[in-house]
Amino acid sequence: MSDELVGLWESGPYEYGSMEASCVGFRADGSGWSVWENAGGAALTMLRWSRLGPQVIQVVEVETFFGTWAPGTRRLILDESGDDHEEPAGGGGDVIELRYEIVEDVPPLADGPMVVLKLAEPYEGIATYALSTRDIDSVDVPAVVV
Repeated sequence: MSDELVGLWESGPYEYGSMEASCVGFRADGSGWSVWENAGGAALTMLRWSRLGPQVIQVVEVETFFGTWAPGTRRLILDESGDDHEEPAGGGGDVIELRYEIVEDVPPLADGPMVVLKLAEPYEGIATYALSTRDIDSVDVPAVVV
């Protein structure tokens, strides 16, 4: 499946001076994830996505984990308090409809033009993400470590 959304999209090039960042990964098989992070920790949400029409997708948030990153990795370490995981009853989850456009833009923290995902409404608190890579390998998917 070839889709313009497949890839890893990051808010970093637009986060000049911000203490928060977000990214979203869309895999060709309809799976994906989103990450929201700040100096205090991170939230990792595993999701499913599907196309509803031109420039409209549906995101189903399957489960969310809260914790901190293991140094130098994309492995989320969970707090042992027990309040670090949300899984919707019945396997469902929040269903979000995202309208978007893909454009070329020069983010404030980039050296030149980038492919950019602009959302009509913010997702994970962000409405503009720059494409980091189209090639997502299984090792790129954040994982949870207890």
